[in-house]
Amino acid sequence: MHGKANVKVDVLEPYTEPVCFVDRGRALFLRRDLFRLEAPYGTRPWRQDQETGAANEDGAGEDENDDEQDTSSSLSYAFILAEQAIATIPSHQASTGSRRTGYDTVSPNWPQYLSEHARSPKLVPHDIAPLLNSLCENDTSQSLMLKVALRQAKNFALYIPPKCAFVISDISRFPDFRDRQFDFVVVDPPWPNLSAARAATYDLVDPYSLFKIPLKLSLAAGAVVCVWVTHKPKYRKFVVQKLFSAWGLECVSQWYWLKVTTSGAPIFDERLTNRKPYEILIVGRRVGNLTENASKSIPNRKFFASVPSAAHSQKPFLDSLVQDYLPKDARKLELFARIVRPGWVCWGNECLKFNDEAFLEEREYVFQK
Repeated sequence: MHGKANVKVDVLEPYTEPVCFVDRGRALFLRRDLFRLEAPYGTRPWRQDQETGAANEDGAGEDENDDEQDTSSSLSYAFILAEQAIATIPSHQASTGSRRTGYDTVSPNWPQYLSEHARSPKLVPHDIAPLLNSLCENDTSQSLMLKVALRQAKNFALYIPPKCAFVISDISRFPDFRDRQFDFVVVDPPWPNLSAARAATYDLVDPYSLFKIPLKLSLAAGAVVCVWVTHKPKYRKFVVQKLFSAWGLECVSQWYWLKVTTSGAPIFDERLTNRKPYEILIVGRRVGNLTENASKSIPNRKFFASVPSAAHSQKPFLDSLVQDYLPKDARKLELFARIVRPGWVCWGNECLKFNDEAFLEEREYVFQK
């Protein structure tokens, strides 16, 4: 068992990472008020919030108990450290000087449009059709705003960041990335689970369909690949023993996302037995010689904490956690992406979900060197 002295916790604030840049030192960020869970799920304040629609369970840790006895002590201590660290962060409520870009819009149902497009492109709104099943790229240094009109709905905007590319398709039409090499890859498969199936929030994936993704051909030397998994041990074993082998990866680490409230408490009451206040990230690295810039060893365990978004299954950004293990100008790919950010190549059937104006607000941004 690991000692407490080796436990450290990084705190992430996804709402401080710019999604797009606008003029005069301002940028678009994920809405800060999405990250405002104040009381753990299962407590009286949360039940009151839920009745008013202000809280949203993300389905993590759904109906499986996870046997993590060898790390339970470290996890408990990590939550203590997370609570201390979160206490030093300013309020998570909407910041002064922010401007909401739009809340009462009707967002596109991307999987539905893909299904309609497969039958006939004419079934899809004319503003949406060009974005489907093809590589879309903004290779300029400027952000783009796309005005989109949906059937029987007013116009809304999608914001496309600079130096990015994306493909909106299902796995049967996975794009050919063999001409590109990536140093960092994030994979967030919609694993089969009961709560997601009941809610029909998004399409689930057959784990064995992941072998259709020829990722091995697109990995640079020393590439780091992070795969989100559920708490079912069989999916972790699948990733480590089968998927990583097919992709030419060696499993090097298991990381833990500690999901906390704005006061730093675990999001699930400790008395609940069918939920876990953390999610698991399996980290692999391409087998073979490492480049000079990517030669730093990845720790075999890491803890990081953040307040989860009220938007379903929205994961924190991992850039700051892995930057020390990547080349300076790392080439980045996200699979099953739900947001496109500056400098990333993204694929999934909902790539632009959180580039929708409904999830964004404009705030001042200080460029960092």
